Amino acid sequence: MEERDDRLAWLEAKVVSSLKKNQTDLFKKMLAKEDSRTSISEFLDMSDVRHLYVFFAISGADSMVASLTPPTSITKKLLYFIKRSACEITLDNVASEILSGEIATAPLKHMLTLCSEIYLPFMKRQDLPEDVLKESSEALQQFIGSAYVALGNTQGKTLLPLLPGTSSDKSSSSSSSTKARASRAGGDDGDEDVPFEEEEVLDDDTTEQTQSSSSSSSSSFEPGRDKVFALESA
Repeated sequence: MEERDDRLAWLEAKVVSSLKKNQTDLFKKMLAKEDSRTSISEFLDMSDVRHLYVFFAISGADSMVASLTPPTSITKKLLYFIKRSACEITLDNVASEILSGEIATAPLKHMLTLCSEIYLPFMKRQDLPEDVLKESSEALQQFIGSAYVALGNTQGKTLLPLLPGTSSDKSSSSSSSTKARASRAGGDDGDEDVPFEEEEVLDDDTTEQTQSSSSSSSSSFEPGRDKVFALESA
């Protein structure tokens, strides 16, 4: 019986760590329910039961349920516990044999944020061969772009793949500005017109002097052309 209590203490620590401070008593309330207590006992004691799900009940925001099957929908978050192999959980293997994690109400958006803001920057800081790092980064960026498009489909929106380093939470105007800056820096025309200042209009005398200088030297200075080039390089 003491062993069972210690295993429950391990589960409780995992559940409570993902809750707010005013929700730490929800695990004890959940154990008071026969269905939840039975599911936890079967998960710990039966080797063929390899999955346990803990989630907020749909009927109440302050009520949690433990079940051997996942819910049809997630109200706040879902915690999952998975055995690495078919075995009975003991005090000695509870920490090494059980994998745990949580899923938010919007799992696709959660995964997208995790990949773009955690995994991708972490990967770029690794000391790897340049070709391996480039190939891996491009593969992850392609996955992030596909996930962003899929996120739009779930919301009934048409979203274009993210540019590398662009957060999914930024507004479309910010994304357009980023694309414009990328086009100027790379010398690419891009998909959008980049606004420039109007070219300075030259008077007749200046025009004649420019044409005369152009005929006498192949490396002439053309004020209008060089001004545009300066703007593009800025």
